[in-house]
Amino acid sequence: MYKEKHYELWKDFETLDVLKCCLTEDEYIGFLKGNILKYKLRSKGQDLKDIEKIKNYSIELNKLLTN
Repeated sequence: MYKEKHYELWKDFETLDVLKCCLTEDEYIGFLKGNILKYKLRSKGQDLKDIEKIKNYSIELNKLLTN
């Protein structure tokens, strides 16, 4: 997904990489949709960090849904 190193567990291995490996594709899609909704509701479109997270989760979701 995005390469912000905030959640990097090991070199080039993010928390989202673990989730993607542990969840089925449908579960991962649900996780992405849930986080998009969470950040939309929480920020009400005002917090730039939340808006960036919404964008990044949406990009990842779009990749999955268009492949």
